[in-house]
Amino acid sequence: MRNVFVRLLVVSALAAAACAGCSRKEQRPAQASQQKKDVIADPRDEIDVVPVRDRVLEHYKAGNFEAIYQEASKGFRQVGQKEQFVALWKNQLEQTGAIKDFKETGHGIRPADKFLIFTYHVQYEKMPKELRMIFGRSDAGKMQPFGRSNDGKMELTGIHQTDNNKNK
Repeated sequence: MRNVFVRLLVVSALAAAACAGCSRKEQRPAQASQQKKDVIADPRDEIDVVPVRDRVLEHYKAGNFEAIYQEASKGFRQVGQKEQFVALWKNQLEQTGAIKDFKETGHGIRPADKFLIFTYHVQYEKMPKELRMIFGRSDAGKMQPFGRSNDGKMELTGIHQTDNNKNK
């Protein structure tokens, strides 16, 4: 009788532990996703990006795609040649028509490298588009003795435009 009682106690304890483990596993993904939402940029990055972002936007609005390419990060320029970049954006501008309205619709941080992402709704003469620009420090990701260095300059690391799916 005592053996049966011990076995029943052991089985009950194992079942309780298994159930408790299941409920903890179910909670972990929710906690992990919440942590990703809490990624914040270095305040210096938020300040230093403003003149760079504004300058790129002015070049964009003026159709000065060569200047955008010249001021972009080294990694950005290694992806393609200046002539290709300028031709691509001029071709897009021919398809869309001139910019009529320009409005920031989002600002976020890419968790992997803490690069700043700005999203804009651009209303052209012929159609709306969504423009996304990504900025980071020239030395982002390089480990320094006390963490990531903020001594590098803020640079455009990516720019692309997509159809505005909200109006479809």
